[in-house]
Amino acid sequence: MIIQIKKRCFFFFKQKTAYEISACLVGSEMCIRDRIEPGWLRYFNHDELQLIISGDRREIDIKNLRENTQLKNCNDNDYTISLLWDVLEQLSPEDKSDFLFFIIGCSRPPLQGFQMLNPKITIHLVEVGGGPHTDKLPSASTCVNTLYLPDYQNFLVLKKKLLYAIKAKAGFELA
Repeated sequence: MIIQIKKRCFFFFKQKTAYEISACLVGSEMCIRDRIEPGWLRYFNHDELQLIISGDRREIDIKNLRENTQLKNCNDNDYTISLLWDVLEQLSPEDKSDFLFFIIGCSRPPLQGFQMLNPKITIHLVEVGGGPHTDKLPSASTCVNTLYLPDYQNFLVLKKKLLYAIKAKAGFELA
């Protein structure tokens, strides 16, 4: 019986998944090569490589985020954008991480700051039907690091809708 179990385990882990594991390793290697010269890898331990690949664990710097965010269909003086920055400042570190994950697909800030993101984070103010619309939820497109933010005119409404959207862990589905 034990020999049968060993044979099945060997087949599953060694033969059946070999192609999938190989593809994951090749993809990981390509990702790492985009960020660091392969010859340098031996100088880093696993924690340092994790930091290079996934970003920093420190709290998200909203000031740095604001300085390195592009705005579409609005400017920094728009009331809704001012409300957004106020809401973000008041969020818990966990909610800030969820917000970042909602927009870029990663909950950690880039190691060298948001100026290193390509493409840059973009906030696109959305007017539905030619004016403010508070029944729509924010949505995001992580492939282009864009937040589509309805033109909310109330702090509490914006905070409630934003938290609902980021906690739902969805992007296009909420549009």
